[in-house]
Amino acid sequence: MKTENTSILAQALAMLPVVHAAFDGAVGVAVADTEKILKYLPAKNLDFRTPLNSPIAEGSGLERLLRQNLTRLTARIGSQLHGVPYVVRIGAIPGIAGKVVGALVISQATDRQERLRFCAEMLKSQLAALSGVGESLRARGASAPAVNRSSAVAIADRVNRIGQELQKAVQLLEQEAESA
Repeated sequence: MKTENTSILAQALAMLPVVHAAFDGAVGVAVADTEKILKYLPAKNLDFRTPLNSPIAEGSGLERLLRQNLTRLTARIGSQLHGVPYVVRIGAIPGIAGKVVGALVISQATDRQERLRFCAEMLKSQLAALSGVGESLRARGASAPAVNRSSAVAIADRVNRIGQELQKAVQLLEQEAESA
């Protein structure tokens, strides 16, 4: 049974470079048995500097998956641990008898997503201010003489069109943040 489980882990190790290449290095990937990291390929923008055969870190997501006998685990990790926020996805590798013999770990930095969300929030607050300016111009234009009224209304309409375009930009940023 032990040789069959070793063979399963060997197959996972053989596939690791393929998985890494499929994501063009945008994710870090690792295979571990129940005690140590067997192989680790870092992401382009996230490197845990994990040496081969290093023990599974106490309190890590991998340790949690194995200790709690989970089949998969996804966790968002803040920048305090490795200097960059990231998400980790871990899948258990079952052995011949169904008992977990290891895990596949995929990690991806989320700093780009965080920056995009921040930009979207900044644009939203500016958009709210711009909307208020447009409404104020329209109200002032309504009480102005006819010559100034048409200018104020034209400016207010232009401000509103800019606001609509900014709203589209916010939506695109939010979509990009979700898919990044």
